[in-house]
Amino acid sequence: MLGFLFFVLLSLICYFSVYLRKKDVLHPLGVLPAVWFLMAGVACLQIGDFQKQWCLETTIIIVISGMACYFFAVPGKGRTSCEGQVSSMFSIVTRIVFFCCLAVILYNLYRNSFFTNGLVLEAADKKTANMQYTQMNGRLASYAASYMPYCALNSVFELTYPPKEGRKWAYHLFVIVFAVWFAWSVSYSRGTLLVMILGTLYIYHARYHIRLVPLILAGGALLLLLGALMMLRIGEGSLVFGGATQNALINSVYNYIAYCFQNLDAIVRDGSQHGGFLYVWQSIYKLLGQFDESRLSHYQTLFYNAETFLAPFYQDLGIVGVIVYPSLVAMALSWFYQRSKQNIYAVLLLANLQKAIFTAFFGNYFITALSVMFPYLVTAGICLVSYKCKDIAVHGLFVKKAHKVCVLRIGGGKRFGKSVQQGNHPCI
Repeated sequence: MLGFLFFVLLSLICYFSVYLRKKDVLHPLGVLPAVWFLMAGVACLQIGDFQKQWCLETTIIIVISGMACYFFAVPGKGRTSCEGQVSSMFSIVTRIVFFCCLAVILYNLYRNSFFTNGLVLEAADKKTANMQYTQMNGRLASYAASYMPYCALNSVFELTYPPKEGRKWAYHLFVIVFAVWFAWSVSYSRGTLLVMILGTLYIYHARYHIRLVPLILAGGALLLLLGALMMLRIGEGSLVFGGATQNALINSVYNYIAYCFQNLDAIVRDGSQHGGFLYVWQSIYKLLGQFDESRLSHYQTLFYNAETFLAPFYQDLGIVGVIVYPSLVAMALSWFYQRSKQNIYAVLLLANLQKAIFTAFFGNYFITALSVMFPYLVTAGICLVSYKCKDIAVHGLFVKKAHKVCVLRIGGGKRFGKSVQQGNHPCI
């Protein structure tokens, strides 16, 4: 119980110190350490059937990694809404990417006879039972499937910051509905739904500002939705629903939190492998043909394989890794947050990272395998192209036109000419 109270107190201090300073209920560096410490506190209740007491080193690295994220929330000012529009190039590129992903996914499902065979609805794990029909075969299909929820975020973002041509509701509704159907009926993925729900929440908040009480209510609704999906995917006989309470839903939620930290403790007890960059950057080793799986350590994970976002950091660099890597993550989040005040595309990048921020207790979705980072890289490329093309093709024309008007009116008032020279143009 003392561990629970300690971590909950740390969570409240981290969140409200950032909230009171920044006036932003979804500040990424307020949410990340707050959720991290809160989940650690819940895990400390030790009500799971297979839980063990953490070793001292595990507790220490949980604390210092969370504080490493928190300290980067101090510099800079709080949230200010950035009014703007996405460029026409953003609309074009995102449509090309979506239809490419759609074609690959539909072709893959067709090859697996997904549309002609009934799905297995009575199974302990429906995702595993229907794997032969829903599995994405090949790297291209896997990447297309992984980016589908981010296509939905692109549509939500364009609806929130519409281009000058206006909103194309039919297209965006089709993208969103297909992405939700894919997550609910094909992949049975709570993570995919989280990408869309949390990303949408952040995009809306960046433009219109959500208050604390509605955010708490939205969080409760989200937990109910994820619980419903869990009950849909997993049968009643699964170990996921076992635990100290009589409520299967409470047991499943607690187990998903607690055993992630339990697995982290198993890694810490086993000791860091000091793999250098083997765990965090293993995709690069694989691309170079130098990946040696025998160098990876193996440990008992019971019926969960999740191990918090610290696991690869600790396995590569030990105690140094759980300080350096979370600090790098916090620096990146802080930089995106500051940029989002002037550049709306930074809002989309932060929306892409919301699942990683809220589920750091479950796994590493920041710096990890290429399959996980692929959507971030694609979105970053889309934002870069859209921003640069807007700057050259549209913003440049605006400057020229403004300059011409300034010359014509230079005798009528220096104030207008001065404002143009200072570059007071709309946020892009």
